[in-house]
Amino acid sequence: MRKETVLNLLILLLLGVVTFLSVLHLSRRSQELENRTEWFGGYTAFLDRRLHLLGGEDWGMGKTVGENDTVIWVEVDPSLPKVGDLILYREPGSGRLVVHRVVEVLGGSFRTKGDALPSTDNYVVEELKGLVIGIIYSR
Repeated sequence: MRKETVLNLLILLLLGVVTFLSVLHLSRRSQELENRTEWFGGYTAFLDRRLHLLGGEDWGMGKTVGENDTVIWVEVDPSLPKVGDLILYREPGSGRLVVHRVVEVLGGSFRTKGDALPSTDNYVVEELKGLVIGIIYSR
């Protein structure tokens, strides 16, 4: 065989190995993200609304929403969120934006808890900013 043919076969084999490893890596990455989305079901019914993005915070939500992840949220009527939903609001007192899970609905207000925190928040959320409908993971 000519040297050129051998070189072409080696390049083809190398490309095949690189392609295989890339597919293997992406399939593992996809599985990891699928596992993370089990913590959050998403809300496709709200995609006809104006979407807002917010990120770069330490949300206290553990693996559900990481420090560099971006949340996708929409403005909704305070009667819509239910137990288990993630909501965005300003923390009473400090005014900082918080994303926590609703653990109790109290009429138009909510008791919340961060997924990574041991107990519920020591306040009631009365001014809802929005409902989190998705997460863009940074990792």
